[in-house]
Amino acid sequence: MSAPRRIPRPTPQTLQEPVSEPVWHERECIHRRSGQLGEYYSGESYVRALKLLRRERAARIAGKVGAFYWSDAPRTRVWLCIDCAEEISSRD
Repeated sequence: MSAPRRIPRPTPQTLQEPVSEPVWHERECIHRRSGQLGEYYSGESYVRALKLLRRERAARIAGKVGAFYWSDAPRTRVWLCIDCAEEISSRD
C-alpha cells in the first residue's frame, strides 16, 4: 500500500487532482465568500490530510469547511483558500 498523498502547498500552478467519479458534492472553506484565492482538492485528499493531524487541529480545520460524510469523499471536491490549504498541509 502506498503512502497517503499530502495536499500540496498551494502555488499558481496547483491543479485539481483528477476525479474518477462524477462530483456530486462540493464543499468550501469559510473564506471563499470573502473573495480569497483558492483551489479545489479531491475529498479523498482532504480526508487523508485531516487523518494525519492531531485531533484538536483536525477538528479546528474541519470546522472551517462544510461538513460531509467521509464515505462521500470520492464524490466530493473541497475548495480551500491558500491559508487553509497551507494549514492542513503543514505538519507543525
